[in-house]
Amino acid sequence: MNPTKQIEKLQGHARLFSEQVRSLIQTFEMLRPVAKDAELLKRYSGTDRARGLTVIRWSMIQECLIEIPKLVFDDRPNNPTAHNLISGLLAPESEKVREALKAKFVLPVPVATIPGREQTEVDLAFQKEIEAREAKDRKADFESYQKELCQGWFWFENRKDEFKRIRDKQLAHLDTSKIGSDYVITPVAGPDWKTLKEAVGRLIELAELLLSLLYQPDESFEQFCKLAKRDADLFWQ
Repeated sequence: MNPTKQIEKLQGHARLFSEQVRSLIQTFEMLRPVAKDAELLKRYSGTDRARGLTVIRWSMIQECLIEIPKLVFDDRPNNPTAHNLISGLLAPESEKVREALKAKFVLPVPVATIPGREQTEVDLAFQKEIEAREAKDRKADFESYQKELCQGWFWFENRKDEFKRIRDKQLAHLDTSKIGSDYVITPVAGPDWKTLKEAVGRLIELAELLLSLLYQPDESFEQFCKLAKRDADLFWQ
């Protein structure tokens, strides 16, 4: 596949990946109050709604534990995941893709001119200076974003077994063990709340970096996260 086609596929997958990350954010923010808010849990405890809360809470935990490894580690060719997107950008064989992306990324934004006013040689020289400085800054940003992608990926790679084990052995599938004369579901330790929370935050960072590299303008999930948190707080009031 030529670089243009590869970039087109990466862009399409990055958009789909970011949409799935947004869906995860909404689930996580809905989970956060019933995972950590002691006052909220106390309000439901011993009431007719306690069992329903337990079911909803566990369903959201399962969704987060399934979605995170799916969005990060799945590696079939048509999976819009962090693994495939980062490999498509940073693998040694993707050098031509990176060069084509960089060529577009470093292009400076044209300096606005005043309608009806002819540019002088001084104006043109000043414009070239600004564009050269901006191209240099954007080149540095391009390199910096790649390093940040690597760092984000290494964090997940170091926790791959932790996330995939609970998904593959207890959530997406069930493993059993025989203890004495009884068969039981094999207990599997998953990530703690702190790790789960950090994983969501790092997925957001990966989505922002990928969108910035592939679409150039800076992408931020900050406002979306604030709205998701607000909606969750309103729901559980």
